[in-house]
Amino acid sequence: MLRYSNPIITADYPDPDVIRVGKDFYMVSSSFNYFPGVPIMHSTDLVNWELINYVIAEPVAGFNKVRSGEGAWACSIRYHKGIFYCLIPFPDEGLFVSVSIDPYGKWSKLKCLYEGKGYEDPCPIWIDDKTYVVFAFVKSRIGFNSKLGLIETDETLSAVLSDNYSIIYDGTEKDQTIEGPKVYKIGKMIYILAPAGGVEHGYQVGLSSRSIMGPFRRSVLLKQGDNGINGPHQGALIDIDDKKRYAFIHFEDQKELGRVVMLEPADIDCNGNIKLGINSLPVRDGVVLTKEDARSIDYSDSFDSDKLSLIWQTPAIVEAGWINPSKNGLVMNSRFQSLDDFISFPYRLCQKVSSYHQKASLILDLFLDEGDKMLFGIIGRSYLLIGVKKSRGKLYRIIATVNQEEVIDEITGTNGIILDVKYDYPNLCSCSENKKSVMIDKEHWTGLHYCIGLITHNSSSRGFAVLKRFTISK
Repeated sequence: MLRYSNPIITADYPDPDVIRVGKDFYMVSSSFNYFPGVPIMHSTDLVNWELINYVIAEPVAGFNKVRSGEGAWACSIRYHKGIFYCLIPFPDEGLFVSVSIDPYGKWSKLKCLYEGKGYEDPCPIWIDDKTYVVFAFVKSRIGFNSKLGLIETDETLSAVLSDNYSIIYDGTEKDQTIEGPKVYKIGKMIYILAPAGGVEHGYQVGLSSRSIMGPFRRSVLLKQGDNGINGPHQGALIDIDDKKRYAFIHFEDQKELGRVVMLEPADIDCNGNIKLGINSLPVRDGVVLTKEDARSIDYSDSFDSDKLSLIWQTPAIVEAGWINPSKNGLVMNSRFQSLDDFISFPYRLCQKVSSYHQKASLILDLFLDEGDKMLFGIIGRSYLLIGVKKSRGKLYRIIATVNQEEVIDEITGTNGIILDVKYDYPNLCSCSENKKSVMIDKEHWTGLHYCIGLITHNSSSRGFAVLKRFTISK
């Protein structure tokens, strides 16, 4: 058996949903305002994962500016009659669907299934000859939460057949903020697994019934104990083989690092009761399946491909031509912004901080114009950036935080420039240039990110940088 330790993914992949198709497991997670959106990962053992694709290439309108915490929330992935379905909520726009016959290939453009504000965390289920979607509600958009809703759709999730949604479970009294429902039909029973009680200190609820409309028998399946694992939150029940064996994947909130991914043992007893963890408590380690897979997410990048690595996203949709990948390095062109505000600057490559303690280094060549600033660092609601600017014909190494910029020294060389930053859990960020350290709070709903950008105050700038290598180390 393969022994593992939690978390199985030490990076911000919140609200994971997982399915098995044959011997393959596929995971999707929330991406919020980062694009491409809704990452897809693949594994054959539930422990070792690789990033293989994204569902969303083009979001709904309005994401050409940074909208922190908005966008693609907790989604679900399902496989039905040879087609992969991903059901994605945009809490200000509605519930959307994308489909594919190959998770590695192209996914269809988003199609709105159910328009309106305040719907979140949808999950479809096919029962006999009918199709349903279970979802939750966002109080800040619709005025209430703690309830689970249901709509009936056609088989391909193309049209809603219900006149309105039905409330199938009200958790106002027992399960405040119940959300993230994942629905399953196992044998003759319908099961809904959903977190309640909040992200940091919540618990996992199990609802069971012979009807999708209820009434439901309620139980607490997974809760916080005294082993230091807080609030076992949103996740997925997975049949790990054809022998009626199960596992459960969920996230654990880890402050500024984000929401890391945890794997739990699971079982369904002879009475149809779901069991998660050990004695309903999450585990620090366990065993699963029989074969270890060598797959992993590679957070470093040699920039030697004509395609951008999947590890990079942008915090908004940006115009083509801003970056040009090649086998000789990735060319990043300057982009104008009148205000010196890197948080609202959409033209930056971002990737998740991916360990409790790590160093990130960037090697690049610079070809700057007057007014250009090449910046690299860690960003959340604030930032710590190290970089190079060109002012009055000279190049200066700088460190920037919100509303403050410090010149370190003048430099003469422009090739092989090395910039580095360090992260230490939960939110201490530093750089070695002058031993500067700052505390950075995470963005709304997302963990801290490394970011790279070339911002300019010169509207006629033709400056650019060639990124040569990005390296993650301990």
